[in-house]
Amino acid sequence: MIAVLALGAVLAGCERHALDRKMAALCAKDGGVKVYETVTLSASDYEALGRYATAKNREDYLGPQFRFIDESSVVIGAENDPEKGRGQIIRSYIAIYRKADGRLLAESVSYGRLGGDAVTFGLHPSQNHCPKPRISLKRSVFKKAKGTSVADASVKPTRSPLEPSPH
Repeated sequence: MIAVLALGAVLAGCERHALDRKMAALCAKDGGVKVYETVTLSASDYEALGRYATAKNREDYLGPQFRFIDESSVVIGAENDPEKGRGQIIRSYIAIYRKADGRLLAESVSYGRLGGDAVTFGLHPSQNHCPKPRISLKRSVFKKAKGTSVADASVKPTRSPLEPSPH
């Protein structure tokens, strides 16, 4: 009985390790971040990049000046269910374009493995990703201008309607 359990434990990780090797090969082929141009923004514009995260159109994620592409596809194991122990490898592609001239500023390809565990015991399947460490494409492209702060922006302070008028 113990031998059967030990054999099961050894075989349980076989698919996971095979998928990790395939994922590493894919990552070596085209994974990583490629930055073609960096953009220096004022502090207020830099801080505003995060404000568009709730945009209805995902391409507007970085605001009206940039086009954000985020695509994922299952490249191995599309028919598999990681919750049932069968693994998948997912390829993620992210790109940032400048809308004014359509120029590709940067792109990123990463891979993730989900599952491949023979038994999950009702828990979340294991996962892995590459490349490591993860690199933020947004931080790789956009830089805050030195010597600027959000206070430098040409935003006039607002007055509460309850405050008396200065005049």
